[in-house]
Amino acid sequence: MGLYGDPDELDRPAARLRENAARIRDEAATHEARGHATAWVPDGAVAYRERLSRDRAEVERQAVEIGHAAALLGEHAASVRQMPCSPAAATTWPSPSARSRWNATPSRPTRTCWPRRCCHR
Repeated sequence: MGLYGDPDELDRPAARLRENAARIRDEAATHEARGHATAWVPDGAVAYRERLSRDRAEVERQAVEIGHAAALLGEHAASVRQMPCSPAAATTWPSPSARSRWNATPSRPTRTCWPRRCCHR
């Protein structure tokens, strides 16, 4: 696909990252809930529950970072879709008649992108 990537291929890992972040949050919440539900009451139990809460906060921070990475990847895919030489835009810009005139010029190589604006070089 070119320098910037195929937007559909970029969306796939972004979706997986979002799914992983959600799964991480769910598992951390389940683990913390189980730890707080224990009937253990000595001083060690209080420290254990505090540690669970701190660990859950750290996991949440990491899940937010994963979600941010997915958002950035999704934004990049959206910006690639808007590029004049992306496969999605190639069907609308330039017009099909202008593309066919350009491609029909005898000394020009056949291409699907508009000249001098192409990222597929």
